[in-house]
Amino acid sequence: MSPFVILALCSVCASGGFLLGAGIRNSVFESQPWQLLRWDKHLLAYRTVSDNYVIKASDKIMMSLELDPDFVELK
Repeated sequence: MSPFVILALCSVCASGGFLLGAGIRNSVFESQPWQLLRWDKHLLAYRTVSDNYVIKASDKIMMSLELDPDFVELK
């Protein structure tokens, strides 16, 4: 085989692997039960926001993920 064919084959395999990995990573990330939390200065705590909430530039927002305590091992 010529060096050009080997280089092209390696490039195709590397690109395909990258795209496959990126797709799997994005699908796993988006399938998680994410929640948006907004800082409430009256309660001094973060509170969940509704799905149709419009985020303002002055808001303090945090993304959270609820973890099942049966699968989390704390040491």
